[in-house]
Amino acid sequence: REAMTEMVTDLHTNVFTLFVVCPNGADERHKIGDKDVINKDKYMPNAKSTSPLAIQMFEFVGKLMGHSLRTKATLPFNFPSFVWKGAVGQPIEDSDLSAIDLHTSEFLRALGDSALSEAAFEAKISEFGADLTFTTTRTTAGGGDGGSGVSSGAVATKVELVPGGASMRVTYHNRRRYVALVRHFRLHELDRQLAAIRRGLSCVVPLRILQLFTWPQVEELVAGKPEVDLEELKRHTEYRSYTPSSPVIVWFWEALESLT
Repeated sequence: REAMTEMVTDLHTNVFTLFVVCPNGADERHKIGDKDVINKDKYMPNAKSTSPLAIQMFEFVGKLMGHSLRTKATLPFNFPSFVWKGAVGQPIEDSDLSAIDLHTSEFLRALGDSALSEAAFEAKISEFGADLTFTTTRTTAGGGDGGSGVSSGAVATKVELVPGGASMRVTYHNRRRYVALVRHFRLHELDRQLAAIRRGLSCVVPLRILQLFTWPQVEELVAGKPEVDLEELKRHTEYRSYTPSSPVIVWFWEALESLT
């Protein structure tokens, strides 16, 4: 179990290219006002990991997830709803995109607003400091397609939404087409990787059974509860050579309670 835990932990680092941190945690631009940006520490598949070796690796990750569920190993998979839903074949929605990339989600919502005036549109575009074209930016890991194993860090990659999209300017009148294209691209850019994870998972756990659960329940079955209940932990703690009122024990719980 310790060896497998280390394997899964290593997947959630910037050293390897198979997974990358969510856009919410990869870029300072995702600090939107006073909003509490979630999932800044969660990881998702690297969109560039498409080689046969990388796809095989994703399948193995799915098998590890199935093994964790079967044996109750609660391996530390730290994925957002986007990944959990994709892994079990549940529909991925706009709320899942917002949970990993709040900046893009907020921008698309504002740009597609039917009440948006042309002047407000121009003001919104000016935030980018340049003309907006039919392209989108996604966060990937450097170092190739994931088969090389080692990453050179997070890289912002620009992708054309349509052929020649880099030279097509987004205007007030075609903005809704742009919004629809970005939304579709972002919701489906990880289809191959998630399908590979799903195939691996299905080798160990029948997917038709997992369809009976919500994605948070699947996450708990595979990785345990994402939040630590300190009161529950206290109730199940056994002390040796100490008592609950010992100063060091009191300090220990105070330290844990001070953490986020």
